[in-house]
Amino acid sequence: MTTEHESKWRYDLDPKIIKEATGDIPWGRNLQIVESVDSTSAELLRLAAEGAEEGTVLIAERQSAGRGRERKIWHTPSLVHLAMSVLLRPEIRPLDLPGVVLPISLGVCTALESLTGFTFGIKWPNDIVYQDKKLCGILCESRLLGGHVQALVVGVGINVNNDTFPGEIERKAISLHEVAHKTFRRDLVAGRVLRTCWESYQDYYN
Repeated sequence: MTTEHESKWRYDLDPKIIKEATGDIPWGRNLQIVESVDSTSAELLRLAAEGAEEGTVLIAERQSAGRGRERKIWHTPSLVHLAMSVLLRPEIRPLDLPGVVLPISLGVCTALESLTGFTFGIKWPNDIVYQDKKLCGILCESRLLGGHVQALVVGVGINVNNDTFPGEIERKAISLHEVAHKTFRRDLVAGRVLRTCWESYQDYYN
């Protein structure tokens, strides 16, 4: 039996809408949307070890152990936040891994600006901000084997429809809803972000 909560999040995270937005790109061709996971990036690294293909995307309605840079807790409130990770298998040296965040950050900014009409900034190395408030966090995690990059997972967390934040985060964070004064479908945001990040990543490495 489907609960009211499950009906709401499944409506707002429709895989058909995401795939319509991504089109024919490889990112999201294998798309998994789950209700709960410890961390989308941690789970995707586990799937990578089992042979998951490059471009696999995992989206979770809730994370019990979402994390940001320096192991900081990343809050993912239900129904309003987008927690998404994509698996890459780049042929780059381990010392070049930190550079991956740049094209991803540019791609996220492009997507959010096209959705809202507002301009966002990049706070190096992994934050997307609006008027000095954090809107999105990006975290790259890798698995090495024999000195080679076996898998790279890029996690993206976006405050989409939040109207409140817990504790001291309230003065440091902002959402798309608060910026544009409208409600956004998270599947449309996810699809647009995947598309523009893939394009930015291709331009950067080709």
